Amino acid sequence: MDKNLQLKKTIGKHGRGPQEFIYIDCFFIYDSILWVGNTGQLALMKFTLDGNFISTEHKTKKKYSLNERFAVDDSKIYFSKPNIDKKTSLAVIDLNKPKDNNYKEFGAFTDFGQSYKNKIQNKRDVFITDDYIITVPESIPVIEKYDKNSLELIETYDLLTIPVIAEALEATLNHPDIADPITTYSIARDAYLHNGILYIMLPTPTIKMKDGHKEYTGIMAFDIKDNIKYLHRYPFNEDMNIFCVTDEYIFTAPLTGGVIKRFPLNPEQ
Repeated sequence: MDKNLQLKKTIGKHGRGPQEFIYIDCFFIYDSILWVGNTGQLALMKFTLDGNFISTEHKTKKKYSLNERFAVDDSKIYFSKPNIDKKTSLAVIDLNKPKDNNYKEFGAFTDFGQSYKNKIQNKRDVFITDDYIITVPESIPVIEKYDKNSLELIETYDLLTIPVIAEALEATLNHPDIADPITTYSIARDAYLHNGILYIMLPTPTIKMKDGHKEYTGIMAFDIKDNIKYLHRYPFNEDMNIFCVTDEYIFTAPLTGGVIKRFPLNPEQ
């Protein structure tokens, strides 16, 4: 679609063929190549931005998550991969190395006390810059910055220093269903990196309405170029599900689905 949300082109189609998708959660664009996470086939597929199929770059029986945002550079694929045994949360595949020696797991891990929760709540959206790997855990109120070469964690930003996030998390953790071993929760619903600014879609506390309580969504902006710094918040008057950012706009979709909405990126507008 163009910036006015007019349909310009469709790429691929549903199916099990070499150029088709069973199910997609995320995709990534790098160096004019569209990388598609074909969750149904555990495959990363490559297309030109004109829609021409290039190849299935990496397909493996080793299960790795394509449900969260992943990132690609000249030679590596970075993605979320919680490993309960190794107590790690991330993985990287080096496409220039032999397949028997191209996979490495790393990353911080939080023990939630139950196996299922550990697997689900340690998932992360993954982004990269020239020097860093930036991750946004779904259920842990932090932003993480890793050195891209050593894979060492070098900075953690505590989101609970922002009162509205701390209040929302407290309300979630006090819910009676949280003690259930198969009940999980998400703090960061989605995230997006654009021009050195990390945007995170986070819930706000419930707001009392005439017809009961309603939860709205906010997007928080953080400068990650040096030390991570909170910039501002974009409030919305409805519950949003997923989004992306351009130089001019935020595009987002409500939980009810069926539409895409456009908002100005300038917070004063």
